[in-house]
Amino acid sequence: MGSMFFKFQTTESPLEGMNIFTGVLPIIILLYTVPIYCWYWSVAKGINSKLPEEARMKFTRFRFFFFFPLIYIILLTLTISISTSLFGTTPTFPGPQSPDTFLPLLFLGIGVFFLIHLFAVFCTFYVIYFIAKSIKSAELQRKVTSSDYIGEFFLIWFFPIGVWFIQPMINEIVSREVDQQLSQ
Repeated sequence: MGSMFFKFQTTESPLEGMNIFTGVLPIIILLYTVPIYCWYWSVAKGINSKLPEEARMKFTRFRFFFFFPLIYIILLTLTISISTSLFGTTPTFPGPQSPDTFLPLLFLGIGVFFLIHLFAVFCTFYVIYFIAKSIKSAELQRKVTSSDYIGEFFLIWFFPIGVWFIQPMINEIVSREVDQQLSQ
């Protein structure tokens, strides 16, 4: 009776011909990462202009540390997508490959990738540090120490939760600046 309503055995998978790495994963990564980095940029650019002169941080360094992980993530997702669409999930290499020549190149590639990845993580932490310090400096209108902005750092790091606490702080800083301009 149940087989009358449902087809239990299917010959075709709903995702047949579509690899998760080529289709869905790069899109999810980009849809999550790009808006967060846009928020990082707008907050850093907007708040840094509202800092007192003695508390202002170097924005040129921030630019480099901001764009490196963003470009890295975009290139990584494109590389994953293109390589898996060309080679499938298990890459094949043309010609005879002996382990003596292939393994050192594989470990070298993994080592270089690992170092670039670690630097991208460092850059992301610098961006979070820059934003957290800028927010707290703009809030207190003075140069701050790490104990002053460590809470903001963790709130920005855990973005989906922290944005609910950080964004009202930013809105208050901006509205205070607007109120001061209107009163003059």
